[in-house]
Amino acid sequence: MKKVFRMTCLTGLMLALTSLSFAQEAVSDSEKVQLSNGQWSVGKANEWYAKQAWIVGCNFLPSTAVNAVEMWQNATFDLPAIDKELALAKAWGINSVRVFLNYVVWEAEVKTFKANFGKFLDVAEKYGISVMPVLFDDCNFSGNVAKVGQQPNPVPGIHNSGWVSSPPVTMVRDESQWKKLKKYEQDMIRTFGSDKRIIIWDLYNEPGNSNSKLKAKLLEAIFAWAREVKPTQPLTVGAHTDWDGELSKLMRNSSDIVSFHSYGDKKEVENKIQWAHSTGRPAVCTEWLRRQAGNTVHNILPLFKSDRIGCYHWGLVEGRTQTYFHWGSEKDSPKPDIWQHDLIRSDGTPYSLPEYQAFKNLTYTTDSLTKNRRWTKERVNQWYAAAGWFNGVNYIPSDAINYTAMWDKTSFNPELIDRELALAEDPGFNCVRVVLQHAVYAGDPAWFLKTLEQFLEICAKHKIRVMPCFFDDCAFGINTDPAVGKQPDPLTGWYAWAWSPSPGHTMVIDERYHPQLEKYVKEVMSKFRNDPRIFIWDLYNEPTNSGLGAYSLPLVRKVFAWAREINPVQPLTVGVFNDYKELNQFILDHSDVVSYHSYGTKEQMIQKIEELRHYGRPLLCSEWMNRPAKSTVEDIMPLLKEEKVGAILWGLVNGKTQTDLRWGHRPEHLPYTGVWQHDLFRNDFTPYRESELTLIKKLNGK
Repeated sequence: MKKVFRMTCLTGLMLALTSLSFAQEAVSDSEKVQLSNGQWSVGKANEWYAKQAWIVGCNFLPSTAVNAVEMWQNATFDLPAIDKELALAKAWGINSVRVFLNYVVWEAEVKTFKANFGKFLDVAEKYGISVMPVLFDDCNFSGNVAKVGQQPNPVPGIHNSGWVSSPPVTMVRDESQWKKLKKYEQDMIRTFGSDKRIIIWDLYNEPGNSNSKLKAKLLEAIFAWAREVKPTQPLTVGAHTDWDGELSKLMRNSSDIVSFHSYGDKKEVENKIQWAHSTGRPAVCTEWLRRQAGNTVHNILPLFKSDRIGCYHWGLVEGRTQTYFHWGSEKDSPKPDIWQHDLIRSDGTPYSLPEYQAFKNLTYTTDSLTKNRRWTKERVNQWYAAAGWFNGVNYIPSDAINYTAMWDKTSFNPELIDRELALAEDPGFNCVRVVLQHAVYAGDPAWFLKTLEQFLEICAKHKIRVMPCFFDDCAFGINTDPAVGKQPDPLTGWYAWAWSPSPGHTMVIDERYHPQLEKYVKEVMSKFRNDPRIFIWDLYNEPTNSGLGAYSLPLVRKVFAWAREINPVQPLTVGVFNDYKELNQFILDHSDVVSYHSYGTKEQMIQKIEELRHYGRPLLCSEWMNRPAKSTVEDIMPLLKEEKVGAILWGLVNGKTQTDLRWGHRPEHLPYTGVWQHDLFRNDFTPYRESELTLIKKLNGK
C-alpha cells in the first residue's frame, strides 16, 4: 500500500512539473507578468502556486450562524465561536478557509462589516490559516431574499434551510443595479486587496445556480471590476456544472487559478482535475465532501495531495446550517448515520476519528529546525561511548500515588526521596527516569523549578543522573486531567488507580492550550539545558496511549520542535512502545538516542534490539521488567549490559501506585497471589527478592 501511494505522489509531481513546463512554453516573454486583460499569465500563476504550502481548507461558517448574513452582521457576529472553531480547524491540519461574504450586510453596515471581516482575518492569522473570501453567491436553499436583521431558525431536518444568495436575485437580473455590485466588490478588494492573510479571491460562487438567469456579461464584468482595483492575490470563479457550457469555460479561461466543485466519486474528481489542468494553470477544488456518494475523506483527500490540488471541503462544525443532512432531506428528518458534510460534532469531537487521523497524516510536514538540529550518529555514539552503561529505575516515591503528588506543594517529600534513592545507589544504579507534571508547573512555575532543582541535588548526592520526561498520556484509572492539591487515596487492588497524565488529555487534544505547554517545555529546558545532572530528555512517555490515538501526534511533533529551539547539550528521545507505524517512524526519525519499552521475554527483547540496531544510534530501554511475562532481572539485565543497551526498569519501592499488581488488576481480583509485576523493594525497604539485588550489584561492579 505504501509503495502505491508513493508512486501516486510521484505521478502528481510529474503532472505538476509538466503543467508548469507547458505553461512556460505557452506564454511569450511579454506575457510572463500578466495578460492584456489583467489576468495573470500561466507562468505567473504557477510561480505563485509553487510558493504556497499545499492548500487544505474548508468552507467555513461558525456553527452559530445559519447563513453568511448571520455570520457577518454586527448583531450576531460571534468572534468567540469563530476563535474556538478555527482552533479546531488548525488541530485537523487545515491551513485555509473559504468564507462567504454577503452584499446586503455591506450595504447596511459597511464599516462594521469590514471591521468584523478584519477581526476574522486576525483570528485566522493567529492559527496560521489563510482566507479565501467569496464575494457573490447564486445559491439560495431557503428561497428567501437576503436582508439584515434576525435570521430564521433552521427548519428541523432540512439541509441549509436558511441559506440566502448574495446579492438578491433581483439585482443580478437588473443591469441598472450592477453599479452597486461594482461598488461593493471594488470596496472590498480595494480594502483587502494587498492583505497577505487573503490567499485568493473567489469572485462568485456557483453563478447561474438558483435560476438567477445569470448572463456571461455580468461574470465578465465582475472579473473586470476586480482587475481594475489590481489586487495582489489571484482571482477565481469555480465551475460547478455544465462543464462544456459557456459559463464554465468562461470561468476557467478568466481565472488566474482554476477552481471547481466536485461532489462525485473518485473517477469524477479525477476527470475534473484533468479539465482544470487543461489550461496549464494550478487548480483548486473549492467544494467537495459528500460521503454518501463516495466523495469521502479517505477517497478524495489523498488524491488532492498526490496531484497537489488545493481543496476546501464543506464544512467544519455541525451547526445551524445543518449541512450534515443530505441535499433534499425532508422536514423533521432524523440526523443521518452517514453525514453529507462537516467534520466535527458540536462538542468538538470528530464525526469520524479515522477521518481526523487521515487529515493529520496527510497534512503533517516536518519542521526543518527539528531535523537540522538532530544530533548526528557520530556525535551521539561518541556521547554514549563516553557515558558508560546506563542502568537505572523509573522512579516515583512510594508515598506518591501519581507524579502530581510527587511534585505538588502539599506532598513533595525530599526526606523520603533521599532515603529511597540511597536504596538505588547501594546496588549501583546510576540513573532514574521521572515524569514531570505540567499541572504543578502551571500552578506555580517558581515552586516547580525550585522543587526540580532540589530533586536533582538529591540525585547528585547519590551519584544518580536524571532522565526527565515532560509529557505522559498514560491513565490507568479515573484521572485523565490532573489537578494540583491533595490526591486520591489508592483503591486497594487497582493497579495505578489514580495515575495522572501530564498535561492531561484535554490539553493534548485542544491545541489552543499548546502555547501554555510550549512555555512549560522551554522554561524548564532552558533552565537545565546545560545541567550535567540531566543525561537525556525524554520528551513524551507513550504518546497515543489510553485511547488518545492520533490526537497526540500534533503535540509529539511540536515538543520536538520546541526542544530543538532550546538546543540543550543533552540528547533528546521519545520511546517506541507500540505498533503505531506513523508515530514510531516520526520518533525514530527525530530522536537522538533510540529508546523503547519492552516488557516481554528475553527472546522478544533480543528481537527488539535487532530491529532497532539498524538505525545506527545508541539504544536505551527506558521501561522493562514484568515478572509474570518473564521480563525479569535474571533474564533481561545481563542481556542489556552485554548488548550495551541502557536499562531502566520499573520501578524502585512499592507504594501507593500498587505496581506490584499486574496491569488491569481490580479489587474484585483480590487477593493477588502471583509474582510482583514491578518494583524491587517492599514498602519497608526490604528487597522483594534478595537474589535480584545480588545480581544487580554484580552487573554494576559493586
